[in-house]
Amino acid sequence: PMYFLLGNLSCLEICYSSTILPRMLASFMTGDRTVSITGCMVQFFWFGFLATAECYMLAVMSYDRYLAICKPLHYTTHMDGRLCMQLAAVSWLSSFISLSILVSCTSQLASVAPNEIDHFFWDLTPVINLSCSNTNLVTMATSYSLSINVVLPFLLTLVSYVFIISTILRIPSTTGKQKAFSTC
Repeated sequence: PMYFLLGNLSCLEICYSSTILPRMLASFMTGDRTVSITGCMVQFFWFGFLATAECYMLAVMSYDRYLAICKPLHYTTHMDGRLCMQLAAVSWLSSFISLSILVSCTSQLASVAPNEIDHFFWDLTPVINLSCSNTNLVTMATSYSLSINVVLPFLLTLVSYVFIISTILRIPSTTGKQKAFSTC
């Protein structure tokens, strides 16, 4: 399971950096730093989708390490291939749904300014500043999305590692502690 999860994380990282890099390189080469609103939405969706999936994947990986270190005798029965695939799928699917909702809310904003933003990367603040419509829904959706997609996985990861560290500190031998810490 650990290698399957690492493969998913590697895929996420490669795609994650690929959402910004092409536009940034084009911006440096041509000097044109503008991005269309449509380009912003597409870039925001993929960047947010992959970043959110990464947050969830890191939480899943910390749960995997928790099982491996804190419950080693139950690891193979709890973290089988099926559960591993389900957790990875939930990470990808939940981030897809969350970002679809957020981009849908953001795309409803009416713009008063030109249809271009002077950045090579999409940022929510300039889009909200360009809007002449009510931005409360977008602000609220962003707050909910951040609390669910960033804070929740962070807390799950933090709790997992608190249990992991407390378990490792109870190992009597120094070699055992080093071996356990090296897997984290």
